[in-house]
Amino acid sequence: MGAATDRDATGDPALLPLLRSVLAEEGLVPPEAVTPQAELEALGLDSVRMTQVIFALEERLDITFPFDGEGAPPRTVADLARLVARLRGGGV
Repeated sequence: MGAATDRDATGDPALLPLLRSVLAEEGLVPPEAVTPQAELEALGLDSVRMTQVIFALEERLDITFPFDGEGAPPRTVADLARLVARLRGGGV
């Protein structure tokens, strides 16, 4: 997958490598499986691992994920990237 595709899917070319790293470390997901189209559930992210991923992203990026049920939860890596970009103030 080319860099342009990664950038288009995530909105930030640096975000996919960060997500790949966090999902590998905290979610125990093989890094090569982390693509923008990959579904989080298919990557084996149960609620416990997803919580660990969220906490790690919050700590690394100094953001806070909303827990008020507003909006649909991310389904794919690209969805997660867009949410992170939005929480950082620079995304769709």
